[in-house]
Amino acid sequence: MELQEVRVTGLSRSSVVELIPLGDIHLGIKNCDLDGVREVVEYIQSTEDCFWIGMGDYLECIKHKDKRFDPRAIPSHHLSRLGDLAQSQKEELISILEPILTREKCLGLHGGNHEETLLLDFGEDIVGQVCSQFNLRNLSYKALTRIIFSRTGGRGDSRSFVIHSQHGHGGGRKPGSKINLLHDLPANVDADVHIMGHVHDILMDHTIQIRMAANKVAMEAREIVLGTTGTFYKTYQEGNTNYAEKKDYPANPIGCLKITFLPWSTSDRLHVEKLVT
Repeated sequence: MELQEVRVTGLSRSSVVELIPLGDIHLGIKNCDLDGVREVVEYIQSTEDCFWIGMGDYLECIKHKDKRFDPRAIPSHHLSRLGDLAQSQKEELISILEPILTREKCLGLHGGNHEETLLLDFGEDIVGQVCSQFNLRNLSYKALTRIIFSRTGGRGDSRSFVIHSQHGHGGGRKPGSKINLLHDLPANVDADVHIMGHVHDILMDHTIQIRMAANKVAMEAREIVLGTTGTFYKTYQEGNTNYAEKKDYPANPIGCLKITFLPWSTSDRLHVEKLVT
């Protein structure tokens, strides 16, 4: 697990801060909705006090010895570079994400199981390469991030939230299995925000945890938000067959979440919804 602390300064009492978890893009397969990714990048770039965190599986990273490999599913400009397929995909990913591959916008990048397989089987560390090139924090598979919001002037001028993020695991075909995974996220980790990728679905929830206040004998209700962070992989696409279709996986909504922080609000300080670009 990786740990980090991030400070966001210069806010006002009425500031609204947004966090976009972006992952499961699967660039390198014809079923990838790159136009949708570009819209999210434009939103993050143009929105003030908007940050993002990479949730893994940015690339397909499936080489010719993988049982999922199917040359018919690969765009021709990547297929022509079969000898360095992952590097070809990485270059296109960077060309799309480069406006937001900055420390000012990005809290860090998780690796996903596709990048992990590439690293373990072929020794190519795609996430490490991108993090090194753009001086970003490599969050590996799972991380805790304390984000501290500070404003100028006034009393009580800082607020903090802890984000528990991971690429994730499991899934299953039925909605119930994904919902169970979602609600398992807070079981072993104390955080305000719990987000997970991997399952190619957009699920979200708000829940309340009851605890005793830190410095007095009083009950305190703490709001937390949970979410599985979506995908840009279209399971079914006319004129193209891929391994997900062959496995009869369910179709999933395309897109990602938006988590909103209102640090100085007296109530409803956290909110999660699907991002609309």
